[in-house]
Amino acid sequence: MHIIMKNLMAFVFLATLSCVACKSNSTNSKEKDNDVIVPSPKSFKDSLPQSIGYINDFDSLFTPEQTKEFEKLLSDFEKKTTIEIAVVTLDTLMTSTDSLHATTLKIANYWGVGKKDKNNGVVIGICRGCRKMVIQNGYGIEKGLSKKETDHIIATGFVQGFINDNFYEGTIVGLRSLIEVLEEKIRLKLIE
Repeated sequence: MHIIMKNLMAFVFLATLSCVACKSNSTNSKEKDNDVIVPSPKSFKDSLPQSIGYINDFDSLFTPEQTKEFEKLLSDFEKKTTIEIAVVTLDTLMTSTDSLHATTLKIANYWGVGKKDKNNGVVIGICRGCRKMVIQNGYGIEKGLSKKETDHIIATGFVQGFINDNFYEGTIVGLRSLIEVLEEKIRLKLIE
């Protein structure tokens, strides 16, 4: 799927360039005033995908069995706490190192992760190609889980597995660590 998407994007880009080049070479100065501007294809950042579950593995980091395990873990956690956690993996056609934070924030808002009245959603964005990840906490989560604590979960949970390109191990350890911290915050009534 990843290779097909890259090839499709390359084809559309080259086709667009060819059309523009042919048009500009075949027109005289009088016709140039009437040139049609060929719109560029929409990028991933302009047209966000629909959520397909708790795990949205657009970079194919996980096996179907691993995805099923994550789905059960996050579904059980939501049933127990009402907190929704979504994981999205992105490749470098979908985001960049500089835009990963903004892209995952757009996704969090577009998908509406979390209960509207509690704003208790968490979106975890992982980009293997950028060698970066981010956790976006809804305002209801931010009240009890600080940025420093979130960064600690990333560093000690997720990143340890990611260092060796073991994205399953890093993600499962990171998710369990995040869930454990959130359950403690709920117990202490810092999060609803």
